[in-house]
Amino acid sequence: MSHLWRVSCLCLCLLPLLWAGEACSPKTYCSDAGVSDLTLDPSGSPCTADCDCNNQTYEGRCVSQKCVVRAREFCKTQGETRSCQRVDGTCQGTQTCAPTYLVNVAWGDCTCQSGEKTIEKIADKDEPGSVEPAIDSRDAGGQDNLPDKGCVTPSEELCNGKDDDCDGQVDEQWPEQNAACTIPDKKGVCAEGKSLCKDGQLDCQTDVKPASKDSCDGVDDDCDGEIDEGCAQCVPTKLLYRSETHNVRDVAVHPDGSIVGYVTDQKTVQLIDMSGKEVKTHTLSQEVWSVAFSPDGKYLAAGLADGTIMLWTVSDHQSYATMTGHTAAVHALSFSDDSKLLASGAADNKVRLWDVASKAFLYSLDKHRGVVRGIDFDSTGGILASTSDDGFCYIWELKTKTVIAQPSYAGKLRGVAFSPDNLFVLYSTDDGYVRAWDRSKKVHLPALKSHSASVDRIAMEPKGLFLATVSDDKRVLLWDWKQATVAREYTYHKGEVHGVGFGAKGDLLVTGGADGIRILRCAP
Repeated sequence: MSHLWRVSCLCLCLLPLLWAGEACSPKTYCSDAGVSDLTLDPSGSPCTADCDCNNQTYEGRCVSQKCVVRAREFCKTQGETRSCQRVDGTCQGTQTCAPTYLVNVAWGDCTCQSGEKTIEKIADKDEPGSVEPAIDSRDAGGQDNLPDKGCVTPSEELCNGKDDDCDGQVDEQWPEQNAACTIPDKKGVCAEGKSLCKDGQLDCQTDVKPASKDSCDGVDDDCDGEIDEGCAQCVPTKLLYRSETHNVRDVAVHPDGSIVGYVTDQKTVQLIDMSGKEVKTHTLSQEVWSVAFSPDGKYLAAGLADGTIMLWTVSDHQSYATMTGHTAAVHALSFSDDSKLLASGAADNKVRLWDVASKAFLYSLDKHRGVVRGIDFDSTGGILASTSDDGFCYIWELKTKTVIAQPSYAGKLRGVAFSPDNLFVLYSTDDGYVRAWDRSKKVHLPALKSHSASVDRIAMEPKGLFLATVSDDKRVLLWDWKQATVAREYTYHKGEVHGVGFGAKGDLLVTGGADGIRILRCAP
């Protein structure tokens, strides 16, 4: 008997189709938001109200007694909104992700900009026959938009050719997206790319094309592996400021070229602008031996006689950190290019590494057997050079904390600097020499000899064309170090010279010694 009843009902439903060519309109079970609990595609079905067309997986409206619909799209974060056009094309509006009237995490109905929602409300939720909601994976054109049909539990999207977050898109956003990367077979600016996802694999790409020639800006614009070739090099010659008040032990230039920091035998760390006007003076209880700015310009560091390292924030001159661990005077400081690490060398024969963000001591490098006088990071931050009274220049691989090269000299070593391309390490001696170590060939270039006394510190011009050296012989020399020739000699100091530094653009040269400080700039 029950079979006959079902057949009768089916025939009754088919009669209008046979007579009028229209499908039977299903019974609707609408929530108070005017959204049916059904999940079937009602496209083209006859209707008398919007709720006949608007359900859990299809957004629809009743237009001329027929349903106009589109499949609901997945979204990610409940409550987020986006702009939209209403399904019948009559207005622009907004949609909200995962409204309360939807079971699944999908975009809700497009509400007109005026805020008026014209979907008719039909409250028949308690009627039997409700259908378990299910997400339909087709877009408005009826095409499948879920290439990865195996996605069940949403997770973080990765570059792997899969729809990890179950939003119907593959590899659209992932953690490394647009991160800076280097293209191995290219040089200069052409090697600077961004991480993109291609065919489920990470790929470093760039749209930069080589320039016809370098534009003399400190960058390899023509991508030939050389910087500013053919450009007239700036040589600082114009004296901006001189002071003869105190014995200066070390100097540093802020990356933006606006201020100079220097330390004196008066237990002070002083900051001045290019005209010599005082910006800030930090007065300490200990003598100060070394000073450095972080490359990002945020921090100023100073090494004290008792082994303490002080850090201040440059913006407000407030104390940032007090680092302890060395047991004797800190003679050398160097920040990594990314400003994340600080290295220190001291009279306790140790090199110590510090994490700038956490202000924490990381580890110590203990191979030297004499006072550590010089410290410098290479541009990657993964290699460190240190020089000492023991005659060794140790080149450290920080990842393994091991020495990978150890050029040496029969005498005490002083300053140290990497060339900008990291191919050479240059160091100075207490008897007036400067030596350059070729890291790939593992040999020294011809020695630079002109000073007649200890060369206390050296500084590499940012483009790598010149090396500045200062000495107890009262002279400052600017070297064309690859040609082993002196490009310029400065004799404006009347006493021993202990500190030297370039501005980030190479247009500033600052020196300090027993008779104070000098600031030079390239002549206009």
